[in-house]
Amino acid sequence: MATSTGAPLITSAVSDAGGGVVQHGCNAVIDNAVMIAERFKAAVETGRVDGLISLYAPDAHLDARLAGSEVAADGPDAIVTVLATWWPGPGRLDLWDCAVSDGGVRVMLERAWDADGSTERMGQFHNVHVEHGRIGRHDVFSTHARFGPPPTIGDPAPSFLRDTRSREPLPHAGDSGSYLERVVSGDGTASIVKHISASFDWIMRATHDTGREAELWLGGYLRDLPGIDVPTTAVEREGDGWAIAQRDVSDALIADRAVSRDETRRLLQAVDVVHRGFEGRDVPGLCSLADRAFMFSPGVAAAERDRSYLMPKIFGRGWELFPDVIGDNDVATMVVRLVENPAPLIDELTSDGTTLLHGDFYDSNLGLGGDRVVAIDWTMACRGPAEVDFAYYLHNFGFTPAERRDELIADWRAIRGDDFDERRLRLALLFEVVIKGWCWAQSVWATNPATRERLLADMAWWLDQARAALEVWSPSPA
Repeated sequence: MATSTGAPLITSAVSDAGGGVVQHGCNAVIDNAVMIAERFKAAVETGRVDGLISLYAPDAHLDARLAGSEVAADGPDAIVTVLATWWPGPGRLDLWDCAVSDGGVRVMLERAWDADGSTERMGQFHNVHVEHGRIGRHDVFSTHARFGPPPTIGDPAPSFLRDTRSREPLPHAGDSGSYLERVVSGDGTASIVKHISASFDWIMRATHDTGREAELWLGGYLRDLPGIDVPTTAVEREGDGWAIAQRDVSDALIADRAVSRDETRRLLQAVDVVHRGFEGRDVPGLCSLADRAFMFSPGVAAAERDRSYLMPKIFGRGWELFPDVIGDNDVATMVVRLVENPAPLIDELTSDGTTLLHGDFYDSNLGLGGDRVVAIDWTMACRGPAEVDFAYYLHNFGFTPAERRDELIADWRAIRGDDFDERRLRLALLFEVVIKGWCWAQSVWATNPATRERLLADMAWWLDQARAALEVWSPSPA
């Protein structure tokens, strides 16, 4: 959950994702990338793009995945002509999150401008690749607006929003489309309210979600979980969706900080207790593993093509690039086959029973507060074997060195004890490749060489796990 106060987030960070200054290569290369970033920022703010022509190499290529369209352009003049259609006249930057390296510039931006008496708004994610001092390739993806007016939610208003001192929107890093705000009630109590609806949340649409997180709370399934603090305090219907009030636990959330081995053990032990407590229990409304697998599929990317959400654009492009990035081999062929039809793998995974899974079990949704582990965002809660939650955590643990992954697997083995199942873990790791294999295609458009190298190392480890799984199981030819 975001900790932003809702004020416009405008930064010009010269940093990598970890916040430190990137120093790959000589200072002159970095200085050139900084200059390119500054020229781009000025063009976005003023709408004057002609000055960018000289930054592009003669054979530069632009590839843009936008709401409802895909745009390609070659050469400086054609590329700048496209940019001019995006940034008409002067505009205001509500978001400028920029990182540079000797490989280029990465920017997340949100721009607002006046048009015919109303305010237009556009979000974009840019990867600008610089070679020999010029831009060689420019990849762009649309993003949904985070700083504009809230989505149309509808009536009735929840009772906990009828007597408030203040309500402040919380622009946040989540990509589903859910809307957050910080609310101070009449008695001075502050809380975070999350508004969810399939009308503005692509994950809910992709997983046939009618309000899973709200319904799990109302059904009592998320209350008093042993060792887990779900900070929800109230849930009510709101138009065609739900409003979920929660205590503000942002100070406890792990977010992007480093996590020790002892801390990861504590996280895994807590979720293991949940898994054991729900083994064989029927919990209505959970996401199926089939929907979980298809959520990041080319089919969902196609279904969301006309909308501006970033993630469907990213994984749609990722699956397009997947065969070239992975190479022509038996593992790649089988992964593509399972992406198209994961049913055989799901049947095998669930043959020995299922339990309640968090579904999005990774650091941004987890916290270490007091004597319990905080767990927020149960939107993707699903039914499956415990190993699926573990594999997802392992994959989303950042660019973890192979030896650190081995430690986590050893800890998971110890936590599960006699219930540890080597074969099921292998199948869960393969399932994670089927879900998130598109991630490694980002190495193609990563502007930071260190990020690219980490992605490729990450890919090699996971493909080894997929290969090991396919040695003990494979779907029938039919």
